[in-house]
Amino acid sequence: MNVATSKPQRDMAKDGAISVRLASEVKAELEKTAVADHRTLTSLVEKILIEALRSGSRRQQSAGLDVAGLIAAAFQQASHRQQPLHQSWIKISFRVGSRLPQSLLSFSIQQLGTLDLILRCMEDDFVVPAQSEATESILRFHFQKLLSDLWIGSAYEIVRLMTEPKFMPGSDALIALAHDLRMVRVPLEKHAIAAEKKLKGPLRMRKSPPKGDESDEYLYSADDPTRAHIMPTGISSRGSVMWQTIDVSAGKEYWIERREISERMVKLFELEPVASAKSERSK
Repeated sequence: MNVATSKPQRDMAKDGAISVRLASEVKAELEKTAVADHRTLTSLVEKILIEALRSGSRRQQSAGLDVAGLIAAAFQQASHRQQPLHQSWIKISFRVGSRLPQSLLSFSIQQLGTLDLILRCMEDDFVVPAQSEATESILRFHFQKLLSDLWIGSAYEIVRLMTEPKFMPGSDALIALAHDLRMVRVPLEKHAIAAEKKLKGPLRMRKSPPKGDESDEYLYSADDPTRAHIMPTGISSRGSVMWQTIDVSAGKEYWIERREISERMVKLFELEPVASAKSERSK
């Protein structure tokens, strides 16, 4: 008996078939490719995310080829490729996290470190795309920036916590790190210029990317309830996402690279003495 199917039903079936085929291809690629292959991880993550956006169908459960499983495999490969860094983040999580008893700070630091491993691999895998790869390049940058933005927000909260109870008293490096993270985090999550209340008046700005007309020029005023700021964003020579920040207090603009922030954070928490919140409160 022939059963008529609607176009949406046919499209869903087609999407499901694509998902299964893609998952099979990616799994086969993961199994046959050496961990040291510098382009495997980025391609794997992108294929998974692109397919998840396009198909709109439910996860394909057969043979364990669901998207969640493939993403878990990608994170596992990242930990293999970045083993020394992985160990550093684990040590930091216990060294710093143990200073705040009865909390999940250690777990939060490990989560931040895990995301850092994926981003380091994506940064290492970055290559200048050919003209024919323009669309793929846009998608690569889209997903890398998405994860980089999330990483900045989490890193800021951990560093901010270290400054509030004065876990690392007198640490100029911590203060500078917290400042740079704030310069990026505020525009990303609050859509405003950091420390805007210190502005002495409206700030003449230029939109990025520009449209090429008079609307590119505008005034940013802290008193304007509809004010907003979009940071110019780019990618560094090391393949890392970077943001052009405005430091109102210093009266200057400068670029901040995600990878450089990560390197500073790892070095700081590995070397600087960390006091416990309990010992600080007992003084």
